[in-house]
Amino acid sequence: MVSSPVANASLGSLASPPMVARYQGLYGVAYTIGTGAGPLIGGALYAIGPWALWTLVGAAGLLSAQLCLPRRRPESTVESA
Repeated sequence: MVSSPVANASLGSLASPPMVARYQGLYGVAYTIGTGAGPLIGGALYAIGPWALWTLVGAAGLLSAQLCLPRRRPESTVESA
């Protein structure tokens, strides 16, 4: 009731007008897959051992943090004549 309208409004403001529905649809698909597959994968990993689950959670957190960081732009090199 609180986060879903805000998430869809944020997507609507970020996307270009012709792409708003596509972005919101992909968000819905990703959310649905995550809420369906997440408990199954997490439960299977926990059955192997709690360390397996928390290792995957830590790796996913590090990957997410890396993807959120801005990319460095290569510095333009000025060649001297």
